[in-house]
Amino acid sequence: MRKSYLRKYHSFLKFKRDFTRYSIQKVKSYEVILFWLKSRMNRTQFLILSGMLVGCTAGLAGVALKSLVHYIHYLISHKIHFEYQILFYIIFPFLGIVLTTAIVLTFFKDRTGKALALSFMKSHRTPALSRQ
Repeated sequence: MRKSYLRKYHSFLKFKRDFTRYSIQKVKSYEVILFWLKSRMNRTQFLILSGMLVGCTAGLAGVALKSLVHYIHYLISHKIHFEYQILFYIIFPFLGIVLTTAIVLTFFKDRTGKALALSFMKSHRTPALSRQ
């Protein structure tokens, strides 16, 4: 058990050394791990592992968001006087719209909505869509 672990760790370090020595561009540490995993697994195994990681991350993000929303609801309904609650029910939707707009303008400033939809359709072309 210990010997096989050391052998795998040694192969990872050797792969990392070769990858950083011979790569043209600087890479990030997660890219090295992804390339190493991809070299060790076949395509199906890599896709299944990637899907599991994406699913777990999305699930944890969903749980965190749900907990945050329930906590904010608890604060508004139990800790704040009734007269001021209406203010929060007006401010939070407005704040959500402003934050969403700021995020879209910051991260997707070069892409318009139509270009995003067209690039999605081109990358996920099915026979039914290609006949049109």
